[in-house]
Amino acid sequence: MPIRCRTVLSAAVTLLLAVLGAASPARAGGGPFGIDHRLGYDDSGIWARSNQNALIAVLLVGEVGGATTTAASGRAPTRTR
Repeated sequence: MPIRCRTVLSAAVTLLLAVLGAASPARAGGGPFGIDHRLGYDDSGIWARSNQNALIAVLLVGEVGGATTTAASGRAPTRTR
C-alpha cells in the first residue's frame, strides 16, 4: 500500500473515531431505551422475603436430597473429558 493511501486511510479512521467519540454521552437514569430507570421498592409477590427464603429452603433440600440419593445408589458421579 503506498504511503499516501495509508495516510489518507489513517486520517479517515481518525476522523471516524472522533465523530463516534463525540456522540452524545450516556445519561444515567434515562438510558437509550428508557430501561435504566429507578423502580419503587417492591416487597410483594415473588420479591417478598418469605418467598425468597422458601426458595432457598427448597434449593437446599434438593441439593441434600440429590446428594443423598446419589450416595445411596452406590454410584459416584463420573467425570467426563
